[in-house]
Amino acid sequence: MRDVAMACREEGLDFGLYLSPWDRHEKSYGTPQYNTYFLTQLKELLSDYGPIAEVWFDGYCGEGPEGRKMVYDWNSY
Repeated sequence: MRDVAMACREEGLDFGLYLSPWDRHEKSYGTPQYNTYFLTQLKELLSDYGPIAEVWFDGYCGEGPEGRKMVYDWNSY
């Protein structure tokens, strides 16, 4: 991530991020612990790579492995 952020800045481009809240490969998806996992990822991305021009969350799905329903903590995000 750092290399991409630096390359954008070297070329005079603003740096933006995309992070999908629907992470079907994360074992905690579909549990309350996933919200903590996602928030930790988001905090790293917004804190460790300099100024961020944009953050984009693309759609989401409420179903995880074995049909577990995901309840996103949008207010924390």
